[in-house]
Amino acid sequence: MRPLLLTALFFATSLRAQEPFDFYSRGPYRPAVPRPEAITGYAAGSHHTMYAVMQHYLDTLVASATDRVRIETWGRTSEYRPIRALVISDPANLAKLEQIRAGIADLVDPRKTSPSRAAAIAAQSPAIAVFNYSVHGDEPAGFEAAMQVAYQLAASDEPQTQEILSRWSLSSTHRRTPDGHERFAAWYNSVGVGADHPWAFEQNEPWSITAATATTAST
Repeated sequence: MRPLLLTALFFATSLRAQEPFDFYSRGPYRPAVPRPEAITGYAAGSHHTMYAVMQHYLDTLVASATDRVRIETWGRTSEYRPIRALVISDPANLAKLEQIRAGIADLVDPRKTSPSRAAAIAAQSPAIAVFNYSVHGDEPAGFEAAMQVAYQLAASDEPQTQEILSRWSLSSTHRRTPDGHERFAAWYNSVGVGADHPWAFEQNEPWSITAATATTAST
């Protein structure tokens, strides 16, 4: 009986592991905010998204969720692609965004900020989390995941998501190396067929692709 139970457990676990992951199980979602595939034209993970397409999606996201999302340009790469960040939180936090920033700046130098002032800032300010997706250009999974995370935070009315937004201010840079990502994504989209063998052509990008993705291009 014990071997039979173990066998049944193994198959049940295997079947459960093969169930497709559902990006949209934590709703309800606001219908005015588009899902990533509505802009890109394909499901997450089925194609490498080019940087301009991702930027277009983020612009659409901001325009449809102005109460939760701000977008800022922090610089440009050496190839003149914008390095932008989303600031995502609830409307109350976004309304006092500059006040939150000023308070955090006061915490930088404890010689200028008394313990009582620091305690007051901590009590009044949301926690701050910074998400940096895919440091290197040939690390594409984070690039795609970033759009899904942004959608979840901007569109979901799930109580747990709303609680996160009320207690946190989330800053997300959706690509640390836009230039390297473009070289890798353009190359892979042109040759990839889904071959997972380590010696498959798509698993061994040219030196110029690898080298170009190894350094940040922000200025």
